[in-house]
Amino acid sequence: MRGWTSRRQRAIYPPFIVQMQLATVALIESQRSPALAGMAADLNLLLFIPPVLFGTGFGLSIFGRLSERGFGVALNLALLASGIGLVV
Repeated sequence: MRGWTSRRQRAIYPPFIVQMQLATVALIESQRSPALAGMAADLNLLLFIPPVLFGTGFGLSIFGRLSERGFGVALNLALLASGIGLVV
C-alpha cells in the first residue's frame, strides 16, 4: 500500500501480525477466570495450530509464484475480504 515491493511487505507485515496475535492470546489468557482455567481450555488453543500452519504454508507457496502486480491484487482482495468480514 505504501509502494513497497512485495518482498519488503512480506518482511514487515507477517512478523507484526504474529506479534499482535501472541499479545492477544496473552491478554485473553490473563483475563480468563480461574473457573475456566485448566487443561481443556489449554488444549483448545492447540486446535488453532494446524490452520495456522496450513495458512502459512499456503501463503508461502502462493507468494513464490506471484508477480509484483499479482501480489498487489491478492493483497487488496485479502484486505477487501477482511473488511467485509468485519461488517458482516
